Amino acid sequence: MKTKNILFLYPFKFRKFDWYRFECDLLEKEYNIKIHIHEVINIIYPHFKKAYLSEMVTSNITEFNTLNEWKVKFEELIQEDPNILIMNHVKPVNFKALKICRYIKKFKVRDYIYASAQMPDKNIKINLSNIFKKVAWFIYNPKPLGFFIQDKFFHLLGKILGIYPKYALKSGTDHFLGSKKSEVIKANSHDFSNFMIVKKKLDQTENVRNKILYLEKPGPMFSGDNLITKKKMSEMFTVEQWYPALIKFFDKLENYMSTKIYIAPHPKTKHEKFPKYYGGREVISERLAKASFSAKMLVSIDSTGLSFGVLQNIPIIMIYSDELDQNKIFRTKQNYHANQLGVSPININNNFNEEEIKKNLIINKDKYFNFKYKYLTSRNDFKTNYQILSDINAHK
Repeated sequence: MKTKNILFLYPFKFRKFDWYRFECDLLEKEYNIKIHIHEVINIIYPHFKKAYLSEMVTSNITEFNTLNEWKVKFEELIQEDPNILIMNHVKPVNFKALKICRYIKKFKVRDYIYASAQMPDKNIKINLSNIFKKVAWFIYNPKPLGFFIQDKFFHLLGKILGIYPKYALKSGTDHFLGSKKSEVIKANSHDFSNFMIVKKKLDQTENVRNKILYLEKPGPMFSGDNLITKKKMSEMFTVEQWYPALIKFFDKLENYMSTKIYIAPHPKTKHEKFPKYYGGREVISERLAKASFSAKMLVSIDSTGLSFGVLQNIPIIMIYSDELDQNKIFRTKQNYHANQLGVSPININNNFNEEEIKKNLIINKDKYFNFKYKYLTSRNDFKTNYQILSDINAHK
């Protein structure tokens, strides 16, 4: 059933970041596979386009505005190559997304999904206290309630209709997001696979660890995924309070570590080279998979990119603020992530001391090892994701 075509069905804007994250360049270069990208954000999330401040311009991408327009093009691809491999990133989150997923199932095609969270995500225990807090929050924030109900409803409907992809690529033992009916294929998180690719290419003898990397979130400067969930960024933290406190924290950390901090930008942000709100610190353009090889420490609120700290075996510092501390759901999830890594989050509004830094410089090797196999990989053979996809193409 071998094919020379792979379709990435994508519900968001497909960026250069995604092209390398999904290893499209290597699928084309090493296996001569034609990459087709169907971008259906205008059908599923038209209001979410504002979150994307950059986009990739290539003939590989076709953007669709209507469901019928996409159906015509999809059928053309199936007719040209009935064995085409489909990487389906569309989940049944609303009626139009549901229709796309159901339409795919009309055809006897090979459809796959990346079905792992790739980072810890603690489910909040349901008790009376949490229920009352949630209800009270939704009363004052009705828009996210609509999104929450819609998401749960269509997720359940998708399961009932059996429209999830036939195959699920899984990285690690924890937090599987696929259907129980899907055939599981052992794979890697995107970060782990990208890490292995870069490691093979780099000359390790020239590697110098001379940076601290701050892995930013979109907020509070940019909206990010909150445009989907309808949450206001100011409900989490504000520009006025976050960035001045962050600059002070950076100053202290640089002084203690005798190392400069660089900003690793989130894919849904756009900055000047040396933005004032980061105290004039440089925003790097290098992809994180490669930049992590010159890092001696990673700092973040919370990010899937912290997995590079595990893979590079370097210290990780997780941070929060007085504002973020008011969001108990966020703090519970952050503390869970921190516990999985063996680190203690630091409040940047407090006058933290050197002992707090020293504590986070000690790497818990057992925690790092367990993290790798819980969230980052299900394999021991060091095969990258594009090699796994090539194997799937040849044998499934």
